[in-house]
Amino acid sequence: MNVVDCQQRLTTLSIMLYCFYKRTKNEKYRNISKLFDAEYNEVSTRTIINNLETIMRKVSEIDEVIIERYISYVLDECTLVKIVTDSEQEAFQFFDSQNSRGKELAPHDLLKSYQLREMHADSESEKVKIINLWENTSQKKLGLLFEKNLFHLVKWYKTQDGLNYFVKDIKTFKGIKKNSNYNFSVYNRAANLYIERFNDEGMYEFTSGKHVNQFQLTQPLIAGKRFFQYSLHYADLYDLVEEHIDFKFKDIFGNRGFESTGDGYVKTLFINVVMFYIDKFNFDVLTDSRLFFFFKWAYSLRLTMKAVYKESVNNYAQGKGDRVNRELNMFSIIA
Repeated sequence: MNVVDCQQRLTTLSIMLYCFYKRTKNEKYRNISKLFDAEYNEVSTRTIINNLETIMRKVSEIDEVIIERYISYVLDECTLVKIVTDSEQEAFQFFDSQNSRGKELAPHDLLKSYQLREMHADSESEKVKIINLWENTSQKKLGLLFEKNLFHLVKWYKTQDGLNYFVKDIKTFKGIKKNSNYNFSVYNRAANLYIERFNDEGMYEFTSGKHVNQFQLTQPLIAGKRFFQYSLHYADLYDLVEEHIDFKFKDIFGNRGFESTGDGYVKTLFINVVMFYIDKFNFDVLTDSRLFFFFKWAYSLRLTMKAVYKESVNNYAQGKGDRVNRELNMFSIIA
């Protein structure tokens, strides 16, 4: 049986009860934490160990009588509702419906659920493999990637509003369903299948010895496994671009004057335009002169405004600003 939701609550509760057993030495509670028999990925294992140490330290400060009361309360008075579905598809549908109420999940968490449903034709081992890659990537990093980079990029080159990425906007990344019979859908699925047959890496080698990038931000996204590969590919590209920019402009970004919120917005704009350029062409053609050109384009906004806000950057990127960038959409030009 697989758990679709509440993994964190169950794991935390198991850690707590295990710590209470170690403190009280009461054999009655020895076999409480069955979840520790499960296998966890590297990130989860590290987190469990860290949390175990923290909780164990806190438990050592609690009176043993209070611990006994707590364990008794959890085991004898709390109720756990287990909902079992007949299929994985139903499980994820239930997960979506429950998490659309009350406090919302992060958009990338809902996308993960949606895209897993689209992998219904893939084997269980394939799903486990792709989800382990996803879960071993910082979830905060993935959330920011969609909010500050990918959503902007797929909107701005079309001169569309890229401001404020919310749950309602996840449709931007749902992609083409495998059962769609529209001509453009069939064409793009076929093209992506052709690329996937080469190997399972991020870059695909042809007989000429050249490589082709399997993704482009201006092209439709295929739902399912391709979404996860797409996300991880652009997470790696972001890291590569940020590291390159920080190295090339270390004298500038190392200056304490470049620490305001407005500067953060402009630096993200700079990273985005460089990412988009590399995505369209490749890293090899990003000469120092072209990189400096994009730097000047992005920071012209900073020089002409006393304060830069998200709205300022959003308008500037679309060529809607009334400063130095009027009617110049750099993303559309690159596209």
